[in-house]
Amino acid sequence: MGSPIDVDWMISVDDHVVEPPDLWSDRLPSKLAAAGPRVERINDEQVWIFGDKKKSIAEQGARLFSREGMRDLLDIPRTFDDLRPGCYDPRERVKDMDAANVSASLCFPSFPRFAGQEFLESDDRSLALDCVRVYNDWMIDEWCASVPGRLIPLVIVPLWDVDLARREIERTAAKGAKAFTFPENPYKLGLPSIYDKDKYWEPLLRTAAERNMPACTHIGSSSTLPQSSPDASIEAALTLLPINLMTTMIDWIFSGVFIRIPELTLCLSEGGIGWIPYALERCDHSFRQRESAFLRARNNGLEHLVDYHDLDRLPSEVFAAHVFACLLDEPFGSSVLDKIPLANVMVEVDYPHADTSWPGSPGVIGEQLSSLSAEQRYEVLQGNARRVFHFAPSLG
Repeated sequence: MGSPIDVDWMISVDDHVVEPPDLWSDRLPSKLAAAGPRVERINDEQVWIFGDKKKSIAEQGARLFSREGMRDLLDIPRTFDDLRPGCYDPRERVKDMDAANVSASLCFPSFPRFAGQEFLESDDRSLALDCVRVYNDWMIDEWCASVPGRLIPLVIVPLWDVDLARREIERTAAKGAKAFTFPENPYKLGLPSIYDKDKYWEPLLRTAAERNMPACTHIGSSSTLPQSSPDASIEAALTLLPINLMTTMIDWIFSGVFIRIPELTLCLSEGGIGWIPYALERCDHSFRQRESAFLRARNNGLEHLVDYHDLDRLPSEVFAAHVFACLLDEPFGSSVLDKIPLANVMVEVDYPHADTSWPGSPGVIGEQLSSLSAEQRYEVLQGNARRVFHFAPSLG
């Protein structure tokens, strides 16, 4: 990669892959292929079919690039031929990465949804587990291995069974996986929360931490939008969407999970960074108030009346040691970089979604980091991602 302050290239820690139409039909055992996810043409569209669900390409998480890129929200691809090949072909993806000076990319799923919720919702859990394993093998052995050193292996887990999820972390880590996806709020998916009194998720999280695999939480991975009312506008919900990741960060900090698992890391994708200084200030304020109330209660023999958190330090200190966020195209966020530990900030391009900065990412992100020194820009552009994901890009 050149000198240690090479600021010409970046690692994007939030992009997306569009799974090829034969991913499951060609790789599941033959007796399961017809029941697994498959693509069929209905009228003038290619549609994913899984169980009783049908999902068009345009419904895969967000608006996707057409063949020439997207500059119009009405430009909706209907078939794979309409998509830019870099959406689903790793070699074509690398060409598009090179065009935007992206040395490495971490790609979230599309059809399975950002945390694999599609398989969580399946009634056939045995088939769903096979689908998870097929996806992960394809992600590691084909999508990433086809272009060594350029794509960071990110896997999904069977969310409905924490022991199966733990074992899938073990299996994929041995194959080279570098991170796994986790929903921003599992409670919204009908699963135990991160606060669960029985520490439901901790066998999975401890196993991941032992293997240096961060939990990557993408905005929208709870399959819910923040809404003030059922009739609120979609624009309001989209504007409020980063609140989901604010909730994630605060929940994980106050749950005490980072204290119990010191090597655990959490990466927040596509929520921006502008809200982080206020959220941490508020967390620290709440921490100090609760600590003061507990001490007063204890001095009066009433500590049993006050619930107390599991933290042994300020929430802002927990954040600095365990939580990472990324900058996309956020002028205000870039203005508060002096109020966030730079060691906790990475960058994203969000290819191939409609709000991507591609192909102008070097200019967009470069402008937002212009107040930093070359050494600081290097850390945000790629140094922090190299460290968090234990991945060194290779430009061949």
